[in-house]
Amino acid sequence: MRFILLAAFLAATCTASAQEITPAGGKQEALKSIDTFNLVLTYDKCRVGEAGKEENYLKRRRTELNAKEAGRGDEWVDSWNNDKEKHYKRKFIALFNKYAENKVVGDFPNAQYVMTVSTTFIEPGYYAVVKMGKANIEADIIITDSQNPKKPVAKFRVTEAVGRAEATGLRIAEAYADAGKAFGIYIKKKLK
Repeated sequence: MRFILLAAFLAATCTASAQEITPAGGKQEALKSIDTFNLVLTYDKCRVGEAGKEENYLKRRRTELNAKEAGRGDEWVDSWNNDKEKHYKRKFIALFNKYAENKVVGDFPNAQYVMTVSTTFIEPGYYAVVKMGKANIEADIIITDSQNPKKPVAKFRVTEAVGRAEATGLRIAEAYADAGKAFGIYIKKKLK
């Protein structure tokens, strides 16, 4: 019986991360000749959980936490915003670069091509000692020539990129790592 339960748990764990990359426009083949991308993350159209717009979520959390302890909500919002540059971007870069053979993404402001990860949805998940809800992100990845930014070279959609960790920022950062890894693998396989 224990073996059956262990096998079921392992099967569920192995399939829990089912991120999907789908082409959404442009010409994937054009990426074959590109080896370096400047990475930009945007959150203009981001929805968070059931709160809808990110600004609604931040306003609600700030109010809830400030009601418990003065200033705590303000600190939380600052931390939320700082995590975007401090953790999310770094994790995406690290995993994309690890898995995308002969392609590199990072802070390269002079690169000819820009990879914009436009986050459209964040499920922050939760951690409560005995139970954890995973984070989940969805994003559009848009490749543009820096000389012609209004005309995308290629577009992709990432869904179901997940993260697991105790702290909210780290949990979401792991979802960005999952997205970076999935997109790196996708690029490596599709652009051989």
